[in-house]
Amino acid sequence: MKRVFALFVGVSVAIGALVIATSAGAAGPPLSSYVVYGENGVVIGNGSTVIGLVGAKNNLGLAAVTLEGGSSVISDPAHSIVGDVRTAGDTRMLNQTTIQGTLLHSPGTTVTKTATSTIGADVVGNPELPTLPPPTNIPCPTGGPDSSGANSVTKTIGPGTYGNWNFGSNITINFTTAGTYKFQSIHTTNGVTINAVPGVKVLVCDVFQLGSNVTVNPSTLTPGDFTLEVQGTDSHNTFRLAGNPTWIGNVYTPNGGIHIGSGGLNGTVNGQLVAGGQVDLEHSLIVTGGGGGGGGGGGADKDATMNHAAKNENNGANKSLRVRYQEDSVIGFDVTNAQKFPAHASKAVIELTVCYTPADLTTCPLASEGWPAAGGHDTATRLDDGWERWGSGLPGTNTPVEGNGNNFPILNNPRGDHSGVTWNCAIDTNIANESQDCSHADGNFWNAGLNFDDTLTADSTELLTNNMPNGTKVHFDVTAMYNKGMGPLDQTFMSYFIRKLANTGGGFAEYWSVQGAAAIADPSVAPHLIVTP
Repeated sequence: MKRVFALFVGVSVAIGALVIATSAGAAGPPLSSYVVYGENGVVIGNGSTVIGLVGAKNNLGLAAVTLEGGSSVISDPAHSIVGDVRTAGDTRMLNQTTIQGTLLHSPGTTVTKTATSTIGADVVGNPELPTLPPPTNIPCPTGGPDSSGANSVTKTIGPGTYGNWNFGSNITINFTTAGTYKFQSIHTTNGVTINAVPGVKVLVCDVFQLGSNVTVNPSTLTPGDFTLEVQGTDSHNTFRLAGNPTWIGNVYTPNGGIHIGSGGLNGTVNGQLVAGGQVDLEHSLIVTGGGGGGGGGGGADKDATMNHAAKNENNGANKSLRVRYQEDSVIGFDVTNAQKFPAHASKAVIELTVCYTPADLTTCPLASEGWPAAGGHDTATRLDDGWERWGSGLPGTNTPVEGNGNNFPILNNPRGDHSGVTWNCAIDTNIANESQDCSHADGNFWNAGLNFDDTLTADSTELLTNNMPNGTKVHFDVTAMYNKGMGPLDQTFMSYFIRKLANTGGGFAEYWSVQGAAAIADPSVAPHLIVTP
C-alpha cells in the first residue's frame, strides 16, 4: 500500500503524569460497541472517515492507531454514536486529522500530532480493551468441492460446505437462504456483486480476497444480516476488498488482518470490522455501522443531582452530576427501543464522563478530590419498579421531566419552578420554594430513594482518583440489574442511582449531564447505557 506521510512539527507528547488508576477487573465498552477494532493496529487512510468507536491494542510499526492526512473519527449525535478512540499503544495523527470524541490511551504511550490535527479530549488511563472471541470451530480444510472460472460467472448456492473458489471479473454470488456457508478460500478480481438474504453467515478457513467494485445487495441489509468470519493468518490481507466497495456486513478475522480500499478510489463500508491482526482502511472510505444485529444502548433521557444539605432543591437542569456522600445523582434511560435495549444483555454498562472545567465556573470548577491514596469508587444501584415517574412523570406531561432547577455551582441559576426531583421527593410539585411538596400519602416521599432502590449493587470498574482529567470515562457494570427487566408498573424508563455509600471513605466527582453535553454539543460525554446482546 502506498503511503503519503505528512511533515510533523515535532509535537510528541508522553503524558504519563496524567495516569488514571484502574482496577484489575476493569471492563470497558464491549466489543460490539466498536466499529473498527484491530488487535495489532488500525490505520485510517487519507481522507477516510470512521463514524463511531475505534480501538487497537498493539503498536504496528510506529503506532497502534494511525490517522493519515485528512482522515477522522467522528460522532453521529442523531444516533447516539460516539467518535472515540481507545488504545493500549501509541497514536499518530498527520495533517488535518480529527478525533472528535475522546482519545483514551495507556500510561506511557505517546500521542504524536501535527498543528492541524485535533482531539476532543486526550485522556491517559486504562483503555479497557475487549478480548476477542475464539474462532468458530469448523473443519479446516473444509473438504468441500473447489470451483473456478473466468469472467462473468454467476454462482447461486445454499448453505453448505465448499472448497477453494477462484474467479475472474464481473462475478455474481447469490446466497439464497439464511444459514452457514463454509469455504476454504475465495479469490476474485474486479466487479463482484453479492446478493444475500438476512441470516447469512460465511465462514472461511483461509482468505477472502476480492478486487475493486464489490457491491453487497440489497441495500436494506443491516450489518448483522450478513456476517463473515475469515480464519486465515495473513496479517494484512486475510479479508481484502480493493477500491470502490459498497459493502454491508460484519467482518471478523480472529487470526489475520482486514484491508479495504486503494489509492484514488473511494467507497463505503456499513459493518463492524474486527481483526486479530491489523485493520487498514485506505483512501476516502466512509465506515459506519457494526454490532451484532441489535443492542448498543443509548444516551440518558433525564438526570438530576439530589443534595442532603438542600433537601428541597432541584438540580435537574445542571450541566453536571455530582456524587459524594449524601449527594447522589439519578439517571433515567428510555428503554422502549427494543433494538437498542434488548430484553436480555450479556453485558450492560453505564458510562459516565468526568467533568472538570476550571476555566468555566458555571459548569465544573471543582476537581475530583478526597479519594484515598489507592483510589475509591462510586456505586450504581437501580430503582425498584414503580419509580420511573421521578421528576414529574412520563414524556408528554406539561412540566420538565427531571425539573428545571440549577442550584450549583451558582446558587439559584435558576432555582426552578413547576415540579422536579429533590432529595426528599421523587416528585416535588413546587421546586420554587424551600418546602417539601410531597408526602408519604401521595407516594412520592422517597428520601433520595433510600427506601426504594434495588438491593443489587455494582462497583465502578474504574477506580476514581484525585484530579481526574476532564473526559475520563468511568464505567459501572449493571448487567444483573438490567436483566431483571421492566416490572408491571414501569413502562418507559429504567433508572439508576450513582452514589457514594457510607463507610467507604471520602471522595468527590462530577460527571457531565445530559444538559452539559448539549451545552457543548458533544453527545459523547452524556451518560450512556451501553448494552451488548
